[in-house]
Amino acid sequence: MLLKSISFVLSLSLFSSLFAASLNIEAPYMVRVEREMQARAFYTDDNGTRTDVTEQARFSSSESYPQYGQGRFLVRLPTFGYGTTHSFTVYANFTAEDGTSVSAQARVQADLTPDYINISGPSYVASRSSAMFRATGYYNGRSTDLTNRGSWFANYGNMSGSGFYWAPQVVPGRGTLYDSIRFNFAGRMSTYSVYVQ
Repeated sequence: MLLKSISFVLSLSLFSSLFAASLNIEAPYMVRVEREMQARAFYTDDNGTRTDVTEQARFSSSESYPQYGQGRFLVRLPTFGYGTTHSFTVYANFTAEDGTSVSAQARVQADLTPDYINISGPSYVASRSSAMFRATGYYNGRSTDLTNRGSWFANYGNMSGSGFYWAPQVVPGRGTLYDSIRFNFAGRMSTYSVYVQ
């Protein structure tokens, strides 16, 4: 009889641990910056019943992004590092009617690929001279300087990683040399034509 009682208590304990109250966040794995994202919170009670509690939960993010509703964040442009992605954390807290408090967090990747890139600089560079070029990335209407963040190339001249261009030597009497400057960041590329004389 004692063994049966112990077995029954252990079974109850195991059953309770299998369905301990918990909170889960469902969020997109990756979202583009300067766009909105929606995270949802789901509460699982001691009986294993799962309920959407997005409207009742309290959300926040590691970047203090603006919220336009429960779990609806505007993912802003971060301070750029040297990669092409930026990760942040979404947090949620929920208190059930019985007073049970649970929390959860989810990691989200922010895609730093710009909508497009614009290269600016002189359209003419004298033979064996130098010039500075800049690359600006545009994200849903906002812009940021990417000059030192991507890769620069030129067909004939030489480029530094900071947008500094050295024009090739043009042989006198051969006319004008047209060079193509390219900038690449996060899979997005832009080109710019410059003539050397």
